[in-house]
Amino acid sequence: LGPAPRSARPFAYVDSTPQPSTPAALAGVRRGDALVRIGEAAHLRDVQGVLEGQRLLPVPALVIEASGGFVKKWIVPHSWDPDTPGSLLGCQLADSCPADLAEMHPAMADARERAAEA
Repeated sequence: LGPAPRSARPFAYVDSTPQPSTPAALAGVRRGDALVRIGEAAHLRDVQGVLEGQRLLPVPALVIEASGGFVKKWIVPHSWDPDTPGSLLGCQLADSCPADLAEMHPAMADARERAAEA
């Protein structure tokens, strides 16, 4: 998709590396990915509902990668762990960028610019 538009505002970050064979890993989701949208979800509280409503169907995720790419990844939500059948994504999401990536993450550029101006 090219560079991320300045208007792209992530609502969540992938906080840890998805385990192999999870829906997130199979879609190429990586630690540090900044999620702008998953299906119609643009807030953490909406993600589970979107995934449940699209179980076994491809869901587009707009992502700003830590490497700088603005990409669409297709996630097929499904129950992948018998011990946690409600987990349809298979990765940990957080509302902030992992601390070790924040200084260089392209999604954090506006925050860095605002801090520099203050």
